[in-house]
Amino acid sequence: MGLFDFIKPIKQKVSFVDKPEVRNAMLFMELENLQKHVANLGAVGRDDDAKKVIGDFIRRYGQDSGSAVCSTKELPPLCFSASYMYLPDLVFNHWTEFEQLWSSRFPFSAHLAITVATRIKKRLSTDQVNQFKSMQGSIGDDIDCYVIQYPTPPPQEGELDMKAINAMLEGKGRPENMPFYGPYFAVVSHRRGTEQRWMHVLGQSPAGGTEIRAVEGSRSWHCGEGPDPSSPKDFLRAIQPLLT
Repeated sequence: MGLFDFIKPIKQKVSFVDKPEVRNAMLFMELENLQKHVANLGAVGRDDDAKKVIGDFIRRYGQDSGSAVCSTKELPPLCFSASYMYLPDLVFNHWTEFEQLWSSRFPFSAHLAITVATRIKKRLSTDQVNQFKSMQGSIGDDIDCYVIQYPTPPPQEGELDMKAINAMLEGKGRPENMPFYGPYFAVVSHRRGTEQRWMHVLGQSPAGGTEIRAVEGSRSWHCGEGPDPSSPKDFLRAIQPLLT
């Protein structure tokens, strides 16, 4: 009997690339390398080439057949995860990384969409990735505002079920047919030269219309009714009194 005769032959060839965790790790590595490549292209004035590389990557990602594309109903929970889980951790625990990602030539909105989708084992189409937008504004003379616009959540139908909402808040789980109230915008505000940072989300309200919620770490709280979600400028005006 030879040294390796006890090893049984493999009946079926398994590709490690077919494993979701391996595919996700490879995607994150490719995304990191892409950001460096795009930065190098921009540094030597090859802006058009940088835009082409970014566009090609997003198209290839959107056409990947490794998993099904998010449905319209699955998008609001994904955006919810971005607003209340991924972004708060980045903003309040890894601010330097947030600044680097925001100032990168690779759009922050695309990075956010792809990263969050990958973390929750979902995939977005190219069109869905492009529905995420990022823009920068200011409030007063010393507060920078980093605005993320999400794909518009579908309108919610049916009556408000307060019993279901209270049960969910008590930790009894989310009812299967309960509507998911998605966000329209998230705004990260930072007072220049200080450690003061705030985060607010404008989302659908269970009572109808919109609501503003403040977010800090794993906590969030209601700050009142929100403005019409058609303009981020209205949202910035609405949160100005909250930045104290």
